[in-house]
Amino acid sequence: PVPNNDGLSSRLPNVKIYPLRRSASETAGGHFPSADRGGSAGVPPMPLRNPISRVRAENLLPKSEFFQWKKSIFQPDYDDVEQEESEDRDPLNLVGAARNYQSRRNVSVKEEGTRLASRFVGLKPRVETTKKSLDMLLEDEEDNEERDESLKSDLRLREKRLLQNTSEVKMTSMLKFHSYENALVVCDNEDHISVWDYEKGNRRASFTNGNPDGSRMTTSLWINESSSSLFFVGCDDGSARIWKGMVQDNGEIAKQPPSLASSFFAAPDMVAGQTGRSGLICEWQQM
Repeated sequence: PVPNNDGLSSRLPNVKIYPLRRSASETAGGHFPSADRGGSAGVPPMPLRNPISRVRAENLLPKSEFFQWKKSIFQPDYDDVEQEESEDRDPLNLVGAARNYQSRRNVSVKEEGTRLASRFVGLKPRVETTKKSLDMLLEDEEDNEERDESLKSDLRLREKRLLQNTSEVKMTSMLKFHSYENALVVCDNEDHISVWDYEKGNRRASFTNGNPDGSRMTTSLWINESSSSLFFVGCDDGSARIWKGMVQDNGEIAKQPPSLASSFFAAPDMVAGQTGRSGLICEWQQM
């Protein structure tokens, strides 16, 4: 029986508590005793307890497993040392060989980027922290100009490849380079996408994004570039699609069109085809 004075429950109005029906799984699991307390036949009554606690228990929502299901699509980041130690790194199987290749590739690209950054650091704007005389300033300015001209000569652009996108594409609207491989994705202003090997200058695959007529692609970006690469595409109707298989785990650019890994509406209230609107704009931050 409920005591006469148990804090908050003693101030509640006297209400008649009726037994609530339980589901078959809860009844079978034994969460509620089947003691005879006046309940109907075959339906165990609720045990006598604080009415507020009972209401809270009745309104608990089930936990969704959607996030964990979608999370399984994304592979681990092989730059993580702790993750590497726990993963199979056997170079004799396909998975281990791909992970070893990606690890060496990522280190090599980052070292080359650091080397280039240190080489051209002299081109960034300079901030004088100490006062100098006019003659010293003029001498420093002449030395800096000579050094800058030498560095700038190394940065001059030279045409290396000509990519002729002459299929059903009407106008190129987005170009996305892969950070680690020689892959370039070209998106037009409707729904055509092509994948290129820019070092060899040839198109490896071409496919359609699948967005409806009257809509256009407005955002695109690479995901998980350091491991199993995915490609995200967003449209001005609010839809988003994630493609997999453009770049294989061993670094090869696929010749076949990719497969759809996931799709959803990021902004369901957007209306496609509105003039002067930017459409759906997204950004990916690798953690």
